[in-house]
Amino acid sequence: MKNIWNKLFNKKKYFNDKVLLKLDKEKVKYFSLIRPELDKILNNLKTKKEISFIHYGHLGDIINCLPLIKEISKNKKCNLFIQLKKKIPEKFRLNATHPFGEYYLNEKSVKKIIPLLKKQTFLKKV
Repeated sequence: MKNIWNKLFNKKKYFNDKVLLKLDKEKVKYFSLIRPELDKILNNLKTKKEISFIHYGHLGDIINCLPLIKEISKNKKCNLFIQLKKKIPEKFRLNATHPFGEYYLNEKSVKKIIPLLKKQTFLKKV
């Protein structure tokens, strides 16, 4: 009832409460689902001397992941593998055309990014 009152007569409080409720839900999600997975990954990273990453996403996503790989590579040998012709799920292709057709990456796009990736000194193998 209070929520309806605020929605009608105190919109600022209503939206503030709505944002706080959403944040609380996100915290629960983070600590119950995401944080345990991150802890597992961090523990796994501690035991490895060499780590290989595989990426099949968009070119921009590959570039965006480089700072993380660079940070991890301070203590590890890091390799990056690019997967060609991974199909974009049908539900994401229905209303838009993608520059590489039905794939995240095609041979032409990978040939263009490989020289950039090979210049990254923190990547041991591309």
